[in-house]
Amino acid sequence: MIRSSCPRDIFLERIAAQMTRLETLRLQESARQRGTATVNADLSGMPLTRLATYVLFTLSGFLPSFRLQQENHIGEAITDDGGRIAYLKTSRLSKNQVRRGHLLSRLAANDWHLADTAADLGIDEARLGMRLESAGFAHLLRLDILDGYRKRARTS
Repeated sequence: MIRSSCPRDIFLERIAAQMTRLETLRLQESARQRGTATVNADLSGMPLTRLATYVLFTLSGFLPSFRLQQENHIGEAITDDGGRIAYLKTSRLSKNQVRRGHLLSRLAANDWHLADTAADLGIDEARLGMRLESAGFAHLLRLDILDGYRKRARTS
């Protein structure tokens, strides 16, 4: 089980005061593209060059497919309104980062359902719990669930 099931709109409302203007602008654009509730961004204090960059260009990030035993890159691109790349930056992921990304992508593909993800990976749920813990994601699990996985792992 995942600890938080806070609806997106409530989560965003709670963190709104901590968001930068640029984060708020990105959120506003995301909401516009999805046709959901709008976010009001105060642009009055934003430097003109930053605002012009935001209006004239599009920033997009990309993730790899997280294929194990292969080279994986993450990155971001800034494109103009014609789709031409103005800036591109990529970073190669370490094997550990790929392993963690693969685990999270499989969880997301299975709607964060642990039993389905374990079946997808061809392992049992307790082993998935142990993988999550070793990957540094134990905080995503309720402690009693994690303790149950630890106990099952010790006895098998």
